[in-house]
Amino acid sequence: AEDEGDEKAEGPDSQGPSPTSPSAKYAMASAKSRKASMMDWEDEKEERPDPELAPPLLVHVIAREADGNGGTTGRVLGEAHVYREDSVLMLRKLLGEAAGHPHIGALCDKAGLPLPQHFSIEAAGVVPHAEVLAELPSERVLASASSDHDVCIWEVQASHCLDTIRAHEEPVIACAFSPLGTMLATGSEDGSARVWSVGDRSLASNLAGHTDWVSSVTFARGAGERLLVTASMDCSAKVWDIEYETCLTTMKGRVNPLFSVDCSPDGVMVIVSGAPMAKDAQIYDVRSGELVRVLEGAGAGGHEDNVLCALFSPDGSTALTGGQDKVARLWDVGTGRCTAKLEGHTGTVSAVAWAPDGRHIVTGSHDRSLKLWKVYGGLECRETCHGHNGLISAVAFAPDGLSVASSGRDTTVRLWDASTGRCLQTLDGHKAKVNAVSFLPN
Repeated sequence: AEDEGDEKAEGPDSQGPSPTSPSAKYAMASAKSRKASMMDWEDEKEERPDPELAPPLLVHVIAREADGNGGTTGRVLGEAHVYREDSVLMLRKLLGEAAGHPHIGALCDKAGLPLPQHFSIEAAGVVPHAEVLAELPSERVLASASSDHDVCIWEVQASHCLDTIRAHEEPVIACAFSPLGTMLATGSEDGSARVWSVGDRSLASNLAGHTDWVSSVTFARGAGERLLVTASMDCSAKVWDIEYETCLTTMKGRVNPLFSVDCSPDGVMVIVSGAPMAKDAQIYDVRSGELVRVLEGAGAGGHEDNVLCALFSPDGSTALTGGQDKVARLWDVGTGRCTAKLEGHTGTVSAVAWAPDGRHIVTGSHDRSLKLWKVYGGLECRETCHGHNGLISAVAFAPDGLSVASSGRDTTVRLWDASTGRCLQTLDGHKAKVNAVSFLPN
């Protein structure tokens, strides 16, 4: 009877269950629960950002060429997409890659105000589809390595330091750009060589294996910028795989510290020189590490004192050396015979360099002077340059061959006209002697 009453009470004509019945209590509890869930969902819905109004994760940025006067030429250099949390430095790198200029200058907003490089995109106020201004340095970008532990990257035409890299915790003895200009190698008294990305100045590779100062560095040509060659005061030269940070070949010649190393244009050979008791330069096979040839000879046929620097000519057929006997010499690489003697300095010839065309040479000396030589159509010293207040440590020709850079113990880098020998500029920024210079390739 109770069951029938309940069924009747819950029939179509019924007013529903009694408020005190179990089914009524359950229905009321379920309704409250659903209502609370709906209210919670509505609250969550109000708290959730509208996808159409939320700032995008990726920010599209366009770089236009700066005209040097706070405005723009209108030319689009490149475009990039970056995340809001990425740094302005990362944006600069990506825009440089898009523009085909890994050394693109610092970025400015449309008002010409610099964007802080280490701020995030969001913190720097760069909004989606923003336009920024970027300056492309001239062809003459130069790196200088110093005993103050720094490497300075210079825009030569404006005498402006684009950036400073704290490359090592000990004096930096050597530096060299890669053939394509995407990387910069450094060598230090700490016994290591390091490779840096030119785009964002980040450390790309740390090469540890020498047991003494790394005195000279050069990239192996024709190897896709994968190989670096180093010379050390530990009496050895090494060939490194940059990506895997491994030593592929070790060249150990005579028992003397090595001061310089250079790679032949075809990437097959390296030439090294050092002191003391080393009146020669030695040529090795890059792959095997075996000694190929020794450039030596007494009297008119060779150096009479230690050889401190040695380089291949642009075509690889001739070697150029400088020594403590105050002369530079030219050598036939194929035969090992000395073909010319460059005399005139009154001190050790500590630095030498070839012009890109292979028709001119510059030598630097402890006598504080540079000499510009013509080697085609008869050997001739065309100009002698004075200006440094200390011995010359390094020299280099600009990629266009129109100017020469030199560095010295006086903490400066100087630029010279390759035709007239006139001093064009003095780059003053280091706090200790400058040991090496390298021009960014075109």
